[in-house]
Amino acid sequence: MNEVHSFPPVAAANATRLILGSMPGVASLTAGRYYAHPRNGFWPLMEAVLGMPTGLDYTARCEVLIKQRIALWDVLQRCERPGSLDSAIARQTTVANDFRATYFGGQDASLAAKKAKAYRLLTAGVREMDPNRVWSPDANSTMRMTYGHVGSYEPRDGVKYDYVTYLDGVMQKEDPSNPEFVVPARLKELYQAKDFGPYVDHTGRVPVGIISGNDITGGNSGSPLINAKGELIGVAFDGNWEAMSGDIFYETKLQRTISCDIRYVLFIIDKYAGAGHLVKEMTLR
Repeated sequence: MNEVHSFPPVAAANATRLILGSMPGVASLTAGRYYAHPRNGFWPLMEAVLGMPTGLDYTARCEVLIKQRIALWDVLQRCERPGSLDSAIARQTTVANDFRATYFGGQDASLAAKKAKAYRLLTAGVREMDPNRVWSPDANSTMRMTYGHVGSYEPRDGVKYDYVTYLDGVMQKEDPSNPEFVVPARLKELYQAKDFGPYVDHTGRVPVGIISGNDITGGNSGSPLINAKGELIGVAFDGNWEAMSGDIFYETKLQRTISCDIRYVLFIIDKYAGAGHLVKEMTLR
């Protein structure tokens, strides 16, 4: 697998708009320029939108963007990817660029105050625009709750992700060369012996992951997943790929919270770790 690295940003400190790609393609990496492939429509689009003269060289094009206070960068700092397609990116190898340090760490100290004031003005304007609507409060730095339903989803034609995964999948994905996919010998012994204890569902298998329509954002990992009866059924730990835009817009049909099924947690505590005495202290249904 080929590891590729993105370019430094084309930007000035006074940039007000940021255009993001994912990772430069092969043609761009070879040329050392953003959007270098002759069939890429980015620069023709900039010419049309900004009135940029046609035929400018790369340096002049970048200067136009900077004068327009437009920054150009990529989401990823590095990743492994054969070819140029985003779909070929090995997700476990991705490392994102440090946007916080680049755009906030070195800027004027008054930036946070300006952002806070702008947000207050925005909030006041939105509330005045629709005075009869009941708005949810800002939940930052407070306990947050979200609701949803367990369910599968279909992100594109011919592709469906089931709402549940099993211990079978852990074994199928084993990759001794990747630390994130190493399966411990003890876990394989339990699987082969089908020594699952009471931690199976109606199929006789141990459920591992479940997805639901709850909203999730940074800092939510470890949050309890509770059913309508108030029972703990899982532990949230991530969002699916399509949930990356969730802080801006929630897409009901695509965004999912990924949780660890509580039966797998109990299975690991009891059968794998041999700490069944802890399970006996719990009230299980």
